[in-house]
Amino acid sequence: MKNFIEELFYDNIKPQEKSIRRSDLCKEELQLLHEHEQHLLCNLPNELKSEFIEYADIWGIINGKTVLEGFTSGFKLGANFATDTFGDNKCLLKTFTEEK
Repeated sequence: MKNFIEELFYDNIKPQEKSIRRSDLCKEELQLLHEHEQHLLCNLPNELKSEFIEYADIWGIINGKTVLEGFTSGFKLGANFATDTFGDNKCLLKTFTEEK
């Protein structure tokens, strides 16, 4: 099993009964993105189509990693908040205040 926070992020652990689907959250934006992608794939020269697809794939990977990092950081901050509130004040708050 992967890291608990990653499992929660990837929706493999479902603390609620109903999950929000991405298409429900930004349906119009996804439709617009799909239309632009189709337009580009139909109109780009063949030698640029694979480069565009690779660009889109890499952007998706970067976006996924960035969202995961933000989710993980927020989850840890929330856990530290709970520890500070209900625990013995020995949480590692300096992790969030130090510059990287």
